[in-house]
Amino acid sequence: MDLSWARTAATMIRQPSRFQSSGPSCARKFSMTRPSTDPPVVFHLDDASTWRGGQQQVLYLHQGLLAMGLDSRVCCRKGGALHRRLEELALPHYAFPHLHRADLFTARRLGQLVRRHAAILHAHSSHAHDLGLWAHRLAGPFPLVVSRRVDFPVGRGFSSRRKYLNRRVVAYLAISSAVERELLEGGVEGERIHRVPSGIDFTRFTEVEADWEWKAQLRLQPGELLFGSVAALAPHKDQATLVRGFSEFLGQGGSGRLVVLGEGELRPSLEAMVRELDLEDRVHLPGFVDPVLPRLMAFDIFVLSSCLEGLGTSILDAMALGLPVVATRTGGIVDAVVHGRTGLLVEPRNPSELASALRRLQSDAQLRREMGEAGRQRVKEFDVRHTVEKSAEIYEQLRAVHDRD
Repeated sequence: MDLSWARTAATMIRQPSRFQSSGPSCARKFSMTRPSTDPPVVFHLDDASTWRGGQQQVLYLHQGLLAMGLDSRVCCRKGGALHRRLEELALPHYAFPHLHRADLFTARRLGQLVRRHAAILHAHSSHAHDLGLWAHRLAGPFPLVVSRRVDFPVGRGFSSRRKYLNRRVVAYLAISSAVERELLEGGVEGERIHRVPSGIDFTRFTEVEADWEWKAQLRLQPGELLFGSVAALAPHKDQATLVRGFSEFLGQGGSGRLVVLGEGELRPSLEAMVRELDLEDRVHLPGFVDPVLPRLMAFDIFVLSSCLEGLGTSILDAMALGLPVVATRTGGIVDAVVHGRTGLLVEPRNPSELASALRRLQSDAQLRREMGEAGRQRVKEFDVRHTVEKSAEIYEQLRAVHDRD
C-alpha cells in the first residue's frame, strides 16, 4: 500500500484548528451532529508512549481509512512516539497530556468528543480499553470497539471480568486465531468477536536495500550465517530461550552470529546471560533500530522465540523479504508460518528444539531458498489493505446497528 496517499487524504479531511489540539479541552470546539447517512467517524485511542507493533498498526489503519475517504482521528499521548509520527505526517489527531487508564477527567472529555461527532471509539490497547469504558460510562452512549493484540489468557479476577464481559464493548477485534480463542475461553460471546489480522505495507519493501556495511562489521567468516530477531526485550518474547538455543546450536557444531534488534526490560538479564555463556563475540544486542528493514534484509535466517505472541508482524516483514523463519508454535504465529513450507516451528521454551531447527536450516541452502520464496507468497494474505477494509466494514455495521437502536 503506497502511503503517499495519506498526506493528500488527510489534507482533504483535516482542519488544523480542530485536529491538532494539544489536549482534551478541544472537545468544547465541536457542536455538530453528523447525519447517519455519512460514513462513520472513527476515533482511535492509543495511550502508549513508545513505538511498537501496535502503534504501527494504528498508524496503518488511520492512513488507510483516510485514503478511503473516511473521517478517522487518533487520540494519543502528547509527546509519545505515535504523536510525533502523526505530527511528522500531518495526519489528523488529538494529543492528550494525560491518558491514564483511570483518568476520569480525560475519560469524560474524550467521551464528550466522541459523542458530539456521533463517532465510534476504537481502543487499541489494554489501558485504552479501560479508558474507553470510563468514557462510555461518563459520556456515552456510542459504539466502543476494542482491539486485542496479545494471546494472554483473559484474567478470571473481578477487574478482568468487568472489562471483557462488559456490554459497553460492542466488538472485539482479534488479530489472530489464538487471540480469538482466548477471548472465547474468557467468556466473551462469539458474536462480539471479529478476527482482523494485523497487516503490513508492502510498498515499504520496494526500495529497501540491505545494510551490507553493517553486516560486514559483524565479521562473519566465510560460510557463516547471520541469525536475527526483531522484538521488544520483554518476558513474553523470551529471548532467554533464543540465547540458550543459539548457545546449544554453536555447541553442536553450528556457526554464525545472532543479532537481536529491540529494547526493553530484559536487557540486563540477557546481557548477563550472554556473558555467562561466553557468547559476547557471537550474540549482539544493538537495541532499537529505526529504520529496521535494511538490517532485517541483511539477515540470513529470522528467528522468533516468543512464548506468547498475538501474531508477530516482524515475522510478516521477514517473510515479505524472503527470509526463512524459525519460530515458536504459539499464538498467532501458526496463522502465518506453515511448518516445513515457509519455516520451521518449535515448541516454546525449548532451547534444544530451537537449536536443532537452526542447525537444519544452516546446513541446507536449498531449503532456505525454498522456504524464503514460499513465505514471500504466503505473506501476501496479510496485506494491510485487507486489515483496513475489514475494519471499515465492521465500523459501518456497528454504526448502522447503533443508529437503529
